[in-house]
Amino acid sequence: MLFGSLMMLFLFRRLQKKRVTWVKSLNKAAIILGCLIGVYTITFFSLNAKYQILTPYTDVEALAESGTINLNTLMGIESSLQYSKTFTMLSMIVSVVFFIGLWFMLEKSSDKTEHK
Repeated sequence: MLFGSLMMLFLFRRLQKKRVTWVKSLNKAAIILGCLIGVYTITFFSLNAKYQILTPYTDVEALAESGTINLNTLMGIESSLQYSKTFTMLSMIVSVVFFIGLWFMLEKSSDKTEHK
Protein backbone atom coordinates (compact mmCIF):
# COMPACT_ATOMS: atom_id res chain seq x y z
CA MET A 1 0.00 0.00 0.00
CA LEU A 2 2.81 2.38 0.86
CA PHE A 3 4.69 1.74 -2.40
CA GLY A 4 1.50 2.05 -4.45
CA SER A 5 0.58 5.30 -2.71
CA LEU A 6 4.02 6.77 -3.30
CA MET A 7 3.91 5.69 -6.93
CA MET A 8 0.51 7.36 -7.38
CA LEU A 9 1.76 10.59 -5.81
CA PHE A 10 4.84 10.55 -8.03
CA LEU A 11 2.83 9.92 -11.20
CA PHE A 12 0.24 12.48 -10.22
CA ARG A 13 2.86 15.18 -9.66
CA ARG A 14 5.19 14.38 -12.55
CA LEU A 15 2.88 13.24 -15.35
CA GLN A 16 -0.16 15.39 -14.71
CA LYS A 17 1.92 18.29 -13.39
CA LYS A 18 -0.58 19.14 -10.68
CA ARG A 19 0.00 20.33 -7.15
CA VAL A 20 -1.69 18.72 -4.22
CA THR A 21 -3.30 21.12 -1.76
CA TRP A 22 -5.28 19.83 1.19
CA VAL A 23 -8.94 20.83 1.16
CA LYS A 24 -10.85 20.63 4.43
CA SER A 25 -13.67 18.67 2.76
CA LEU A 26 -11.24 15.76 2.25
CA ASN A 27 -11.01 15.06 5.98
CA LYS A 28 -13.95 12.63 5.77
CA ALA A 29 -12.36 10.71 2.91
CA ALA A 30 -9.05 10.55 4.79
CA ILE A 31 -10.81 9.23 7.91
CA ILE A 32 -12.60 6.57 5.84
CA LEU A 33 -9.33 5.45 4.22
CA GLY A 34 -7.62 5.40 7.62
CA CYS A 35 -10.42 3.26 9.09
CA LEU A 36 -10.21 0.93 6.08
CA ILE A 37 -6.49 0.42 6.66
CA GLY A 38 -7.07 -0.07 10.41
CA VAL A 39 -9.73 -2.74 9.88
CA TYR A 40 -7.54 -4.42 7.26
CA THR A 41 -4.59 -4.49 9.69
CA ILE A 42 -6.71 -5.99 12.47
CA THR A 43 -8.08 -8.60 10.07
CA PHE A 44 -4.58 -9.40 8.84
CA PHE A 45 -3.31 -10.11 12.33
CA SER A 46 -6.41 -12.12 13.19
CA LEU A 47 -6.18 -14.33 10.10
CA ASN A 48 -2.41 -14.58 10.45
CA ALA A 49 -2.78 -15.91 14.01
CA LYS A 50 -5.28 -18.53 12.81
CA TYR A 51 -3.03 -19.41 9.88
CA GLN A 52 0.00 -19.85 12.16
CA ILE A 53 -1.91 -22.43 14.19
CA LEU A 54 -2.43 -24.41 11.00
CA THR A 55 1.14 -24.22 9.67
CA PRO A 56 1.99 -27.82 10.64
CA TYR A 57 -0.63 -28.93 8.14
CA THR A 58 0.77 -26.96 5.21
CA ASP A 59 3.71 -29.25 4.43
CA VAL A 60 1.84 -32.06 2.72
CA GLU A 61 4.95 -33.77 1.36
CA ALA A 62 6.47 -34.19 4.84
CA LEU A 63 3.15 -35.48 6.16
CA ALA A 64 2.88 -37.97 3.28
CA GLU A 65 6.42 -39.24 3.88
CA SER A 66 5.80 -39.73 7.57
CA GLY A 67 2.48 -41.42 6.91
CA THR A 68 0.57 -39.32 9.42
CA ILE A 69 -2.12 -38.01 7.09
CA ASN A 70 -5.50 -38.55 8.68
CA LEU A 71 -8.87 -36.82 8.64
CA ASN A 72 -7.76 -34.14 11.13
CA THR A 73 -4.77 -33.33 8.93
CA LEU A 74 -6.95 -33.00 5.86
CA MET A 75 -9.37 -30.74 7.74
CA GLY A 76 -6.42 -28.61 8.84
CA ILE A 77 -5.23 -28.32 5.25
CA GLU A 78 -8.74 -27.31 4.16
CA SER A 79 -8.94 -24.65 6.89
CA SER A 80 -5.52 -23.32 5.94
CA LEU A 81 -6.55 -23.02 2.30
CA GLN A 82 -9.80 -21.30 3.28
CA TYR A 83 -7.94 -18.68 5.37
CA SER A 84 -5.56 -18.08 2.46
CA LYS A 85 -8.44 -17.62 0.01
CA THR A 86 -10.29 -15.30 2.38
CA PHE A 87 -7.24 -13.14 3.01
CA THR A 88 -6.37 -12.96 -0.70
CA MET A 89 -9.88 -11.81 -1.58
CA LEU A 90 -9.92 -9.30 1.28
CA SER A 91 -6.53 -7.92 0.25
CA MET A 92 -7.67 -7.44 -3.33
CA ILE A 93 -10.87 -5.62 -2.31
CA VAL A 94 -9.11 -3.38 0.22
CA SER A 95 -6.35 -2.49 -2.26
CA VAL A 96 -8.80 -1.54 -4.99
CA VAL A 97 -10.98 0.55 -2.66
CA PHE A 98 -7.94 2.23 -1.09
CA PHE A 99 -6.32 3.19 -4.39
CA ILE A 100 -9.59 4.43 -5.89
CA GLY A 101 -10.15 6.51 -2.74
CA LEU A 102 -6.61 7.85 -2.84
CA TRP A 103 -6.94 8.82 -6.49
CA PHE A 104 -10.27 10.50 -5.70
CA MET A 105 -8.59 12.48 -2.95
CA LEU A 106 -5.73 13.49 -5.23
CA GLU A 107 -8.11 14.66 -7.94
CA LYS A 108 -10.24 16.65 -5.49
CA SER A 109 -7.23 18.27 -3.82
CA SER A 110 -5.34 19.21 -6.98
CA ASP A 111 -4.99 22.73 -8.26
CA LYS A 112 -6.57 23.24 -11.63
CA THR A 113 -3.62 25.38 -12.73
CA GLU A 114 -0.46 23.77 -13.98
CA HIS A 115 2.85 24.57 -12.33
CA LYS A 116 6.28 24.64 -13.93
